[in-house]
Amino acid sequence: MSAAVRGARLRFGFGGIGRAGARGLPIPSDLIYAQYARLGGRAALVSRAFGAEAIDLRDEIRCARDRLAWWCGRSPRELERVTATLCERVQNVGAL
Repeated sequence: MSAAVRGARLRFGFGGIGRAGARGLPIPSDLIYAQYARLGGRAALVSRAFGAEAIDLRDEIRCARDRLAWWCGRSPRELERVTATLCERVQNVGAL
């Protein structure tokens, strides 16, 4: 589906990304950020984790953009490896 959307030159993304580097989530934010790079997502809604505590929202958005850019520089092979890790984590969420 992402290939079709990109082929139509439409901007797309997913909702609810976590803060860059957040590890206390059931699925680490980095695994989701990697999917943006793999699928070509260019838009996002931030999750409530961005407002859960007193934070500098501009700084957090900059960190998220920097991390997304970092993932965009990774190889397709590395992104596929991370996707496999994401799939494993999703399967194990119910066991938490």
